[in-house]
Amino acid sequence: MTEPLVSIIIPVYNVEKYLDKCLTTVVFQNYDNLQIILVDDGSTDNSLSICKRWSSKDERIEVYSKKNGGLSDARNYGLRYAKGEYISFVDSDDWISLNMISKMVSVFSENDVDMVTCQFITVNNGNAKLFFHQDKKLNIIDRKGMFKLLLEDNNMTSHVWRKMYKRNLIPKDVFEVGKNFEDILAMPILVSRCKKIACMNEGLYFYRTSNDKSIVNTISLRNIEDRFYALKKFTDTLINIEPKLKKFANRALAIKEIDIYRDLIDTRMIRNRESLSLIISLREDLREKNCRVLPGIAPKLFGYSIVSSKTLSILTYELLEKQNSLIKRGIRKFKSYVIKYKKRKAFNAKYLSGNNNLFVVLGVPDYGNLGDQALKFAEYNFIHNYFPDFKIVPVGLNDGDLIRNIKRKVKNKDIIAQQAGGNIGTLYPLIHNTQLSFLSSFKKDRVFVFPQTLYFKDDNEGEQYLKNTESIYRDMQHFLLFTRDKFSYNFAQKKSARGRCNVNA
Repeated sequence: MTEPLVSIIIPVYNVEKYLDKCLTTVVFQNYDNLQIILVDDGSTDNSLSICKRWSSKDERIEVYSKKNGGLSDARNYGLRYAKGEYISFVDSDDWISLNMISKMVSVFSENDVDMVTCQFITVNNGNAKLFFHQDKKLNIIDRKGMFKLLLEDNNMTSHVWRKMYKRNLIPKDVFEVGKNFEDILAMPILVSRCKKIACMNEGLYFYRTSNDKSIVNTISLRNIEDRFYALKKFTDTLINIEPKLKKFANRALAIKEIDIYRDLIDTRMIRNRESLSLIISLREDLREKNCRVLPGIAPKLFGYSIVSSKTLSILTYELLEKQNSLIKRGIRKFKSYVIKYKKRKAFNAKYLSGNNNLFVVLGVPDYGNLGDQALKFAEYNFIHNYFPDFKIVPVGLNDGDLIRNIKRKVKNKDIIAQQAGGNIGTLYPLIHNTQLSFLSSFKKDRVFVFPQTLYFKDDNEGEQYLKNTESIYRDMQHFLLFTRDKFSYNFAQKKSARGRCNVNA
């Protein structure tokens, strides 16, 4: 008995990294009577060359190249050339078990069915997991049963791959062009033409989830909008075909709409003006399905094991609570921004206006330590006595957000200084790191450090702190360090020989 011809349609777009593995598992099936249709959808990498290389070695492979039109367009294109009695789809970044085709054809030959499905295995960077599981080895269901499984989205998904179809049940251009989630749009049309469907309990299809270029792994407003469109159209089509499933279908859609709403919140897209029309559509649709907030119901974690109006109301309440929390956080951030803006504006008006030369003192104490306050007082006296024409610009340890403003105003004649004290090293690491961060913004300016005590612990941590400090000091083009004790002076002199640092006691 002659084996029936099976057409395998594989759309190809920029998958040079995965294509060889995919084609290896298709070409070396233990079923020979295959028509392997590769549709290159305008790839810009070496995918087309790989397709041609394989076709030169196997006459069953047909390669078609077309202008980029998307996955739906490529699948429709492949269907025009399909001659097989049965059709199967494989995505070019996935692969299949070497006996998948033979097992599915056997199910067709032994059962009067129009579609055969198998389970699939998700693979993420080498970690494999059987996605779903059912009790029976083979389950024969009717059209209504298949729709129920698709609505549950538990033991069956709308992916067109991992399935095999009779050719005569696939209409022309079944995949809607210009939309993502084309499988969701096509599946109710395909199922509606079936009388019986066979569901195999074997994982024969390997679905790669680690491809970052995959549409499924791409988060964008367009993707979310297309998903909402596909789910709505799927539900409307299903209800037209099976009116008795209307209530079940609407509840299933409401749960998925809440998922979409949650995605908008989690990705912060809910704040975008571009999302407004989608948010309005989601709210109106949920309202039509009677998913209102019920007073007195405490918000619960998202969990969809019970599909009821009450559950949906709780989920909606939880969703709105999350949204309100985001709004409150947004208000707090806005208030913080306003406070910082007013602070910068007042600082600019007081210290950075006019044409005076600037004497910027970094790290002045904004705390009550009397010793550090006395050092600041002495520094200001020094500046007034020796640089009377310079305007003092004090920068506290908590004023890092002002550095950028100061940097814009600093000229060649201006001077940058670091507050005196005992803060260089590991004794006060937070102050030390803050001061280094400030200094690194003024590498090309005239910089000196008021008298300091240096102390670095004699261990790995101290050595690392010292290396970081030396690295920043070496990058300073005009840098002078004053020390206030002999030990610090000798230590700095020794280290300055390794880089650019002038040291004075």
